[in-house]
Amino acid sequence: MKSNSPTKDRVKALKAQGAEIDLKATALRRPLVPLILAFLLGIVSARLLQLPELVWFLAGLVAAGLALLGAAYRWLRVASIFLLLLFFSLGAGRLGVQSSLLPPHHIDHLPEEVLEQPLLIEGVVASPSDPLAGGAGEIESEAGRVRVLLDLRTVWLAGREIEVTGRARLTLLHPEIVPAYGERIRGQFKLRRPRGYNNPGGFDHPLYLRSQGVTLEGWAGEGDPIERRGTGEGNPLLTWAYTLRNRMIRAVNGLLPPDQASLLVALTLGARSDIPRQTTEAFQASGTYHILAISGLNVSILAGALFFLLKAVRVPLRPSALLSMGLITFYAALAGGSVSVVRAAVMADVFLLGLVLDREADSLNTLALSALGLLLWQPLFLFDIGFQLTFVATGAILVAVDRLPLASLSPPWRWAATPVVLSIAAFFGTAPILASTFYRISPVGILANLPIVPLSGLLTGAGMLFAVLATVIPRSIGWFATLIGLLIDLLVNLAGWFARVPLASVTIFPPSVPMVVCYYLALGAWIAVAWRRWLRWMACVATLALAILVSARMLPIFQNGQV
Repeated sequence: MKSNSPTKDRVKALKAQGAEIDLKATALRRPLVPLILAFLLGIVSARLLQLPELVWFLAGLVAAGLALLGAAYRWLRVASIFLLLLFFSLGAGRLGVQSSLLPPHHIDHLPEEVLEQPLLIEGVVASPSDPLAGGAGEIESEAGRVRVLLDLRTVWLAGREIEVTGRARLTLLHPEIVPAYGERIRGQFKLRRPRGYNNPGGFDHPLYLRSQGVTLEGWAGEGDPIERRGTGEGNPLLTWAYTLRNRMIRAVNGLLPPDQASLLVALTLGARSDIPRQTTEAFQASGTYHILAISGLNVSILAGALFFLLKAVRVPLRPSALLSMGLITFYAALAGGSVSVVRAAVMADVFLLGLVLDREADSLNTLALSALGLLLWQPLFLFDIGFQLTFVATGAILVAVDRLPLASLSPPWRWAATPVVLSIAAFFGTAPILASTFYRISPVGILANLPIVPLSGLLTGAGMLFAVLATVIPRSIGWFATLIGLLIDLLVNLAGWFARVPLASVTIFPPSVPMVVCYYLALGAWIAVAWRRWLRWMACVATLALAILVSARMLPIFQNGQV
């Protein structure tokens, strides 16, 4: 027995050494992953602590100096720690200077007493002109209302004309004209700062609008005159893209029944306002509502289709990547230019840029670079539910692919196991976010996504082709319209069937911030447990803390005799 002890110790030492080498190799291959995590923590800390910008600037300066000093003396671990602190300070400082970057004449500086009375304002329409489109970034039509984003240029205060900047979201009730993108309009509106319901842990409407660049919201009543003061003041490329988008939407509406057309337009062009309520509820209850919003899935499908077509005609790799980048960027505009679409396009473009530069792109590193670029542009994106779901779901899927030996399986088993693993990873990665925002989770989504996601991918590609052909040769594709209609009906029926499964959607209490932190700490530690022994202790402690927090939260429920 004693003779075997040194051998066992040697084996353990070799395993520990191999885990350490694996960890270092991962850090070298994915240097941006820990840096973006530090940047995110900095943004959250700045949001919570509300410290002066000078504090974060000085902290970053000290961290940069110590990081350089550590690198000079080859104290790599010390240099790494202070580099993380530098990115933490950068994230906090970027959020801290957000309001300082606004010009003096920005509408955010308007005092509250000015907003108590209707104001005459003038500005340029900054959203697509299609009344069918929905969402915070587009015009939408609902019961005679039209909502539009307006980049303000002039405000009249006490008869004085004042030049301003800033964006407002305006609602027009039964307007005589529907403003188009790039038009300059003038009218009298009642303005106010965005308001929310102040539910603890609930959806923060003002923060969401601010992350979209919207400072004020306003209304014009029925009969209030809205004047056109000019046209053609928008970006020419966006004007052309939005005009084409409107033509494509009208063409699709002319060939398909309203229910089918609304779903196809949502999948391909990002217009979701006319989807029937029962259809929306079916997708929500089945845990597949995400397919109705254009995201990384839609963009990756289109990018893959473009690559396949370019490869088929023997276009070289780099020109293919450059051409795909241009087409994906144009598609982001064609789909309405909302933040979620731009986010997905940035992720795809960063990956393609790696191909252009002839560098092997690591998926997690690319994801981190995309997140860093978007948060440098607008740090408030971090608090947007769409941003969180997009990056967390994608990150969870990439980690699952990296950690599990799916490639070693034989093809039939690999084809069967991969979709299940990806669906499970996305579910567990996003469960706390969904529970915090919607107060419910849909476990059936793990199974529902297996047929619905591939089918929606097929509809995205085929639907985009159908929309183009419907615009060019509408009278020659009746058979195509029938096929698209059958696929849409199949998709809706699948979502409805899964939504009717018992316990498909479970209403739960919203988890607290400590619960969410413990959940992700436990999940991350259990995934990385092979790299460090202390991670096992961290995983156990975080899991135990989560169990205690959940039990303490449920005690009053059980005392009331409710589940």
